[in-house]
Amino acid sequence: MIRHIVMFRFRSDVDEETRRQVREQFRSDILSLRSQLNFIRSLEVGFNINPEEAWDICLESSFDSMDDLHTYSNFPNHRAAAARLKPYLDGRCCVDHEVYTPGQESAIGRKKQRYKQREIRKTSIFLEKRTKNTYLCTRIIMYHVFCKA
Repeated sequence: MIRHIVMFRFRSDVDEETRRQVREQFRSDILSLRSQLNFIRSLEVGFNINPEEAWDICLESSFDSMDDLHTYSNFPNHRAAAARLKPYLDGRCCVDHEVYTPGQESAIGRKKQRYKQREIRKTSIFLEKRTKNTYLCTRIIMYHVFCKA
């Protein structure tokens, strides 16, 4: 299973009323995709309630495969929702990771397990930073291994 987590940060010059309207419209647009794409396993959109944190919106979804995630990402209504949100944003952060459970073969393939119980997560983090009119993108891949003997 693939877990897709995206966080968004509003520009500082966006007033609170506009933020509220944009958040609600984005949530509505994204949640409507569940009825349009039957392969979405889970889909949530939440808003930050902690003013000490930097991110304003969090989208979390689950898919059976990366192909399903790519289909979702390229779906016209998903692209339209992202395009409506983008002018108000200062930042976006995305993590896509595969969730493994003991005894389950990975969609990306993995070596035989050495331990009786092992959970591996592959996390890809895409960071975008806008500088003038360009975006600098960084991809970080991390493997997390949790072993229980």
